[in-house]
Amino acid sequence: MQWSKSLIRQQPITGRMIKEDGSAVNVADLLVDSSGGDDIASETAATIFSYSNGTTLRSVPISGLPVLSIRAKTSGTLIVPLEIGVFSAGNTYFEIYINSVLTGASWASAGTNCGAEYDISATAKAGGVRVASGYVVMDGGITYMAGKDTLLGRLGLEYDTSINVGDILTIFVTPFAGTISASANIQWRKVV
Repeated sequence: MQWSKSLIRQQPITGRMIKEDGSAVNVADLLVDSSGGDDIASETAATIFSYSNGTTLRSVPISGLPVLSIRAKTSGTLIVPLEIGVFSAGNTYFEIYINSVLTGASWASAGTNCGAEYDISATAKAGGVRVASGYVVMDGGITYMAGKDTLLGRLGLEYDTSINVGDILTIFVTPFAGTISASANIQWRKVV
């Protein structure tokens, strides 16, 4: 495998990309230089779901907090992130991680037939692979990150039957100063 120069220090990512024919490719294979995006599944190939903190803001300390996480919940299901939204009551840096270990997580179904569970109670995270980041740069601001044409949109979160745990996507928020209130949302496609 030949790594892209811009990602030379990046660790391989677990998970899958879903191709139009329904087959999956290891996400690490996507980190090579390529000339086309023909393998990205079309947006009409699957049902779209969404989950958010709603109006329940989380109090985020200067050390940061996993504000919202989702994970694949059933065997044979692949979910692909489409869009991430982050609301913050102050200047904030956010990061998107795959497969962090969460402290204090409490998983619940994100909805009937959606293929995902969510967590909005974790108090810390460890490890994981950062796949995206960004800023909310004004009081009461919101930032959206579309994943369709980026690495984020090529991730496929799946359920690992050997350990009975699904891949986890986490939105981790860190304020520039002090404690702020924040919320997030994730939109995804359920492909299988």
